[in-house]
Amino acid sequence: MKLTRNLAAARAQGQIALRRSFPVLLSYLVNAAILIGCIAVLGELVSSQSLQSFLVYFFVCGIAAGLEPGTAKGSLKHSGVGGELEGGASLMLASTAKALLVTPVLLAIWAYSDANVIGIKELAWSPAIAILGFVATDLRVALDAQGRHAAAIWAKQGSLGLAAVAAAACLALGLELAHGIALACLMRVGWVAVFWLLAKKPANISTSVGHHLFKRPWQHLLLASCLGALSASIDRIVAFRLLDPSSANSYVLVYEILTKFWLFNYLFAPLVFVATIEAGLGSKLAKYAYLIIAVAGAPFLLFTLNVTLLPFSTFAQAEIEPWALFIFGVAILFAAWNGILAAELQASHFARAATNSAGVGLVTSAIAFPSALLLWGINGLFFAWTLKSAVEFGVLLAARKRAQIK
Repeated sequence: MKLTRNLAAARAQGQIALRRSFPVLLSYLVNAAILIGCIAVLGELVSSQSLQSFLVYFFVCGIAAGLEPGTAKGSLKHSGVGGELEGGASLMLASTAKALLVTPVLLAIWAYSDANVIGIKELAWSPAIAILGFVATDLRVALDAQGRHAAAIWAKQGSLGLAAVAAAACLALGLELAHGIALACLMRVGWVAVFWLLAKKPANISTSVGHHLFKRPWQHLLLASCLGALSASIDRIVAFRLLDPSSANSYVLVYEILTKFWLFNYLFAPLVFVATIEAGLGSKLAKYAYLIIAVAGAPFLLFTLNVTLLPFSTFAQAEIEPWALFIFGVAILFAAWNGILAAELQASHFARAATNSAGVGLVTSAIAFPSALLLWGINGLFFAWTLKSAVEFGVLLAARKRAQIK
């Protein structure tokens, strides 16, 4: 009987993963095509410096969208799987408050990365970009918890796609980047509002902003996310700051193409989080996630060796070696596993371990990326990625083994 229940649970989780897989795959491919298309078009129409400014702006948008405010996840952990999610306006306001807390950091990253060109007209949009990223992330969690997986994916990825295409269109038409950012933010507000109305249930539990901020377990989720995002962003901060614009743009293009492998992590991590709340560490879905990432990794590593053969004029100006791309692929593979490990630990009351891993990764990144760049140029950045991902993997794996013993 127990075996039958386990098989039924595994089958149900597999069906959820399959239902969610298509919109995830489609959304990430669409966003990848949008950004790569923007880079290709702007590369022909604007200067390398203007293209870099656009990429730095989108880099900041990506950081804000990638952070985990933890409002919806904290509510889900508090109420339990199957319980009523404490949504409504209070959840969005709590996310907004957290976004304002991290805005100074985003602003500093933006100003440092594009110090030669960026002005107050662009930087003034930092709070709006942070809020839109946080709210979209919490909406994704809320919609996933309601079983609306396609809507969850498009709530977040659609908003990020608009951030790129609206700003790029304005630059292509000869307008200033600030005008493009303003248009993008306006369009994203409308997009997010539609999905908020979809996620908001008529009978939402009345929960105050204070309860979301002070009585729900979100602190380690946000802290681990901030540390992880910062450590994973140092490469591009260093590239934008120390490389010439053409080389920096080439590095970002390689990064955007190859890191789409992380769609496996983005597909499985939210489901593993819920499955671990239900069944504890070592759920069948988590095991499947590790295996699928490993199997998909083999052809992916072969692809890395040939990525610079793609027909982008930007690549002709960069001295990127095939060995560097291969080890970058290894780093991306480790990072995908790290996302699943972190989801398991955060859902099983070992969130501090994920935070510790992110902290170690941040220290490693702060040392490795600038040092490797100075030693080996643009190829050094790929080596530093491998070191960072392997160190984080070791910390997370050790924490998971300790958690299983307990």
